[in-house]
Order: sequence, then C-alpha cells, then structure tokens
Amino acid sequence: MMLGPTGSVWAEPPKGTVCRSNEEFKKAFEFLTQEEGLILSEAQAIREALLISAGCDHATVRFQKVYTLLKNSGVDLRQSFSIALKFAPKDDQMVENFGEIFKKIYLGNYLDLDFSTALEFSMALSNNYDGDPVRLREDFTSIVKFCADEKEVAVNIRTCSQVALELTKYSKFYPEGLFGSFQRVYRFLRTHKQMGIGVSEALKVSTRVLSKGSEAPDNFIKTIEYALVESRLHLTPRQALGLALAVADQSLPLRSVGADQLQRSKVVE
Repeated sequence: MMLGPTGSVWAEPPKGTVCRSNEEFKKAFEFLTQEEGLILSEAQAIREALLISAGCDHATVRFQKVYTLLKNSGVDLRQSFSIALKFAPKDDQMVENFGEIFKKIYLGNYLDLDFSTALEFSMALSNNYDGDPVRLREDFTSIVKFCADEKEVAVNIRTCSQVALELTKYSKFYPEGLFGSFQRVYRFLRTHKQMGIGVSEALKVSTRVLSKGSEAPDNFIKTIEYALVESRLHLTPRQALGLALAVADQSLPLRSVGADQLQRSKVVE
C-alpha cells in the first residue's frame, strides 16, 4: 500500500488485472494538467498521475468519471479528487454502479438526502453489491420511501437508509426485486392481531427473513398461519414466531437444521 500526496491509501488492483501503466500514466498526467480548476505543479501532477496509473488499465477513465460527476454536482474540487482516486483501482462495474446510484439518490432528489449521507450510501452500495445495479437502487429508494412514510414505518430518513442498506445486501436473491417481499413481511408482522410486534422488532425480523432467500417470506408467513390457525399445535404467538423463523432459516439449502438449532430459536420457551 502507498500513501499518496492527497492522503489517499492506495490498495493493489485485483489479481489478473492488465497494467499498461505507461498508457495510464500519460492519460492521467495529461488530464490533470489540462483540467480547469486543478492547479498542480508538474511534480504534483506526476505524483497524482502515478497514483491513478497504479490502478492499471482504464484507471484514468474510472477516475475521470467519478471526478467529473462529483465536480458537476457542485462538490469541492479537492474532495471530488480525493473520492475519485478511491475508484481508480476498482472495477468498471463498481464505478458505473456508484454513478447511477449517486445520481438517483442525490441528484435525482428522490430521498432528500444531504450530500454526505448520499455519498456514504452510494459508496457503500456500489462497493458491496454484485447483482443488478438497477434493481439495487430501485430496492434502496423504495425501501427508504416506505420506511419514512408516516402511514407506514414512519422512521427518519437516515435510519431508513441504514435499514435499506442492510436489506439490499440480499437483493441478489430476488430477481424481481426485494422491496415487495419486504413490504409483505413487514406489514404482516405489524397487522397480525395475535403477534403484537412493534416497528423496531418488525424491521429486525423482516431483515432476518429476507436474508434467507426468495422462498423465505412465504415459508415464514405460512408457518405462522399454520401454527396459529390451521394446525393442532398449541403455541403462543411468540412461540409461533420462533418456529416460523426456524423454518424460514431453512429456505437457503446451506445446511440442515437440527433439534439443537430449533432449541436456539426458542420455539418453545
């Protein structure tokens, strides 16, 4: 790792990346010395161009895309530069994801987030997601709007954004989008007359269920309905919830669930 003059910590590019560093250095140096607003000495431009070119092929293009997007959004040039440097060694898709997500949740004024918050979530979403970026940002914005709606969850925007960030980790399991399943599970928990579950617990339970894949919401809801209405089981609502979570946990065929796991789920207290 190398600490650059802007204070950026530089990580090595992914293994197998092609490094025509001469070409990248030339492109970066020419961009830095021709870009209006950037007042760099020759020595400074060389140092910064070396940082960019260390990101290997297309690093300059990635840097330029992020820098230009942020600069045109009114971000301070030094901050735009520093953030763009972080994307030079990333892959092209991450840069595309960041650009689309940032434009949607900040420039599009969909969520009325301040710049720092929008940047934080745009970077986190683009950095941690390996699915369809269009589906991801649609899930994110839909969840935040639903969560902040006074007639639904009625939580502040930042908390809703944190909830959405956690939930969208699992968007890749839902080809048609995760939001509809989240809405269904959350509303079921909040409106079920026997459950008596508050907002905070409903969000936590919904997140756990959704993390188990696209079959989990059905498995969860149907198990509660079976336990409380359709069967000869004599469980309290809390016990039914524990049983439903244990069944939902089996929705991803990663491991078998034994009696010890059922006990840990507190099916019977």
